[in-house]
Amino acid sequence: MFEFRNPIHLEFPAEAETILNQIRYVLRTLVEEHIHAVAGGGILRDLYLDRPYKDIDIFANANDASDEKLLGLLAELGFKCKMVVSNEATEYLSFTDVASVIEATHSSLPVPVQVIRVASNNQSGERLIERLDLGPCQIGMDCLGHYWHTVQFWEDVSERTFTVTRTEGRDIERSTKRFERLSQKYVGWKLVIP
Repeated sequence: MFEFRNPIHLEFPAEAETILNQIRYVLRTLVEEHIHAVAGGGILRDLYLDRPYKDIDIFANANDASDEKLLGLLAELGFKCKMVVSNEATEYLSFTDVASVIEATHSSLPVPVQVIRVASNNQSGERLIERLDLGPCQIGMDCLGHYWHTVQFWEDVSERTFTVTRTEGRDIERSTKRFERLSQKYVGWKLVIP
């Protein structure tokens, strides 16, 4: 199973429990098929901070499953799926280690699920979450409902900031554009570029 080595306890608003249970169910299904996967980023940040959310990001190890296997599993769960070729909201497509992104919708979920197949050889759940580009996005959940976040996540939440954590090449530009979108629901929060 793909579990966080040093999970932490987080208290989410009670209204978040239904969608968190649905996310755990999808993660458990993937793990039962020997697909290492964690949920992370914006969905958990927004649920924790009681903000509206736009999608659910699940990171899956591409070495564990082909697109066809994932599409089949999601279809068995009642999802309607499509491969994402180009999508402004799918910033992961520009990452060099992303093999593919599958967008899946389900009648029981209010937003789509994006399954991001990461083509890296030795990514732990913690390492995947650490790589997300803004501090408040660095939060994850495994199939057991264990949570993990970086120190930067907690500092940013406490200070009401979004710290850019990836500063290579075009990352700052991409993160700045993401912050501009996020600032509409995080009014008063500041962008920090180290």
